[in-house]
Amino acid sequence: MTKKKDLAVFIAGKLDTSEKTQTEIAAEVGFEHPNVLSMIKSGATQIPIGRVPALADALEIPRDELLRRCLDAYLPELYAILAMVLPGTMFNDEQVEMVRMVEAARRVMAAAPGVGRPRGSVPKPGKR
Repeated sequence: MTKKKDLAVFIAGKLDTSEKTQTEIAAEVGFEHPNVLSMIKSGATQIPIGRVPALADALEIPRDELLRRCLDAYLPELYAILAMVLPGTMFNDEQVEMVRMVEAARRVMAAAPGVGRPRGSVPKPGKR
């Protein structure tokens, strides 16, 4: 299983065993539509990094654990660097802000066709 799939299975298990409904959890997290949680459970959608604290609280998961799982699944290079530079530490506000900035940069890069690809590389069909 990939780390993204492992994370989706982990979240699915937490959602399935929660005493709250997906509608209640979605409202707590700030998702307008509860089906976002279904998409996260299936692995079709990533957990927005900015929603990690609220989702962790709603599912009663330690915030740092869910953040680490998300970084490892979605941004493994960043996670590896943070783990190397900050072994065994909790993330402070500055580090969380750094993660947010990297996530914002990743979204910009993903939206810009051809940016960040080696010269001459061809994107896979359906991908930018």
